Amino acid sequence: MNRCTKCILPENYPGISFDENGICLFCQNHRSLRYQGEEALERFLEPFKKSNAKYTCLVPLSGGKDSTFVLCQMKQRFGMRPLAYNYDNGITNPLAAKNIE
Repeated sequence: MNRCTKCILPENYPGISFDENGICLFCQNHRSLRYQGEEALERFLEPFKKSNAKYTCLVPLSGGKDSTFVLCQMKQRFGMRPLAYNYDNGITNPLAAKNIE
């Protein structure tokens, strides 16, 4: 089975194609993120903090460590008034559901 020479996706991955060097179209089209830093994030958030709205941001919450950390950071570190949102898909881990509560 052929695989991408960069990311090792297999040839049977949906929609994949390779160039003459064996690099898949996903790798060819990939653009690296340019992180702008915490100061840029704070500048972006500033106008929302000044809002009189009840909530100043929406944070998706799964009940796991990552989304819980983001929720805490938005409130405590950045001074936002977040609305935490969770979609119950019926397969939520019981511990995650308890964390959400």
